Amino acid sequence: MENNQKTFKELYELPTEGHIESKSIGNGVKLSYLSWAYAWATLIEQDQSANYKIHKNEQGFNYFSDGKTAFVETEVSAFGKTIEQELPVMDNRNHSIPSDSITSFDINTSIQRCLTKNIAMFGIGLKIYAGEDLPTNDESEEKCAETMKPAPLKTESPKDDSPTASQLAFAKSLMLSKNISEGDLQQVGANPNPKTRKEASALIDFLRAAPTKAKPKEESNPDDDLPF
Repeated sequence: MENNQKTFKELYELPTEGHIESKSIGNGVKLSYLSWAYAWATLIEQDQSANYKIHKNEQGFNYFSDGKTAFVETEVSAFGKTIEQELPVMDNRNHSIPSDSITSFDINTSIQRCLTKNIAMFGIGLKIYAGEDLPTNDESEEKCAETMKPAPLKTESPKDDSPTASQLAFAKSLMLSKNISEGDLQQVGANPNPKTRKEASALIDFLRAAPTKAKPKEESNPDDDLPF
């Protein structure tokens, strides 16, 4: 018990400066969140046996829906215990997206956010979430605009469609884990350097589906076809 408390305190106090992103949700309100890639890398540094699982529904889809909206579920195991978390599939204003308008990009983004929040339950970046669960009616939004001040962070413009740091880091980690190079991607017509979030999402989907490339042996033919 004492060890768990000590571990939580140490994780809670870990610095997160330089890894926090921010987004505007309207009425002058901005919310801060931790980079998915940094949260996971930090957790692995603290517990190399840590792992996660993305829950799937009976049809094998990685999200759940009641026919109106949807949510995702994840679980993270570390420090000898497992914590589950769920998160609605939301737009950039933190409003639930109607189920008939949800895209694979929305699901992927929600899973990344859910895993980040899941990791925060162990302490990493948890302080960032303080005060986020605020009511969303008009009156409370006006109060929110008056009382919440934007964090002194360099933020993306709402019109900026560039890939997020989390997307790029996740794509890079997939390339490393599957031993796939930029040249490999170019040979099969995939874009290794996405310029938009949509392109980054397409690259991530492609890498997830691609099989792991075997490392070439010394006697292997350099002209062998790719395995995907």
